[in-house]
Amino acid sequence: MIQVEVVGFDAEGKVHRMLVSVPEGATVADLLPGLEPTMQAIWQRAAGFSVWGRLVRPGTPVRAGDRVALLSALKADPKEARRRRVEGARRANAEEGRFDRWTRSR
Repeated sequence: MIQVEVVGFDAEGKVHRMLVSVPEGATVADLLPGLEPTMQAIWQRAAGFSVWGRLVRPGTPVRAGDRVALLSALKADPKEARRRRVEGARRANAEEGRFDRWTRSR
């Protein structure tokens, strides 16, 4: 038997960690039955899985000491979030009369 750490966030943003014992040669999907109910609920909502920060599929084998993270769905499109931040900064600069290097105006 090997031990694998499973980490996930619940709906309130609280971190849950659990050590799961599985037989040698088990996959990420084989971890589900060994989880407590709270972690199983997080698993059902998971958008994906990673082992030490690398995106993996449920059929990926796990090794002793691996840390499997249950990934949440993105709350916003990263490109759109950046556009909003830049627009906000541009507006603030324009209100203060500072030069905008992209539009070449004040």
